[in-house]
Formats: sequence, C-alpha cells, structure tokens
Amino acid sequence: TKKKILTTASGGRPEVVISVPTSASAEIAS
Repeated sequence: TKKKILTTASGGRPEVVISVPTSASAEIAS
C-alpha cells in the first residue's frame, strides 16, 4: 500500500508501482 501512495503522490500512476520493483518506486517517490 505504501508503494501505491508514494507513486500516486509523485506520478499518480499506481500501475507503475506494480510494474517496477520497490527500490525503483522509492527512487520515483524521491
């Protein structure tokens, strides 16, 4: 769930979170 929130706040695309690994989504959120 945290991944979805971070990506949604950053890019707004939950699909990206599911596709990319946790570390990748963390970088996007950063």
